[in-house]
Amino acid sequence: MTYSMTAFARRERSTTWGSIAWELRSVNHRYLETALRLPEDLRSVDPKARETIAARVTRGRVDATLTWRPLEASEAIEIDTTRLARVVGILESMEPFKLKTAPPNMLELLR
Repeated sequence: MTYSMTAFARRERSTTWGSIAWELRSVNHRYLETALRLPEDLRSVDPKARETIAARVTRGRVDATLTWRPLEASEAIEIDTTRLARVVGILESMEPFKLKTAPPNMLELLR
């Protein structure tokens, strides 16, 4: 049976936290060459994606793109003031050590 080395596939799925889509393109190539484009927040899937592709494709250039669109938050953000107070307390307790670091980034604290 002959299999084509040139292909295109797209799969999208909607979930409660947003929508995610994989887009795969392949062309003829002597060896397996995989190029992944992933959102920064989903970089952890890189090894598993490469492993899955290699298990099914033996040669060719495969370009895989993962797109993620999170749902917009519909309710107001609530700040856990107890936890925030603990973080601020820890930061203040480190002050006597005169660590040469930038002041805390508020966006990082919110994460």
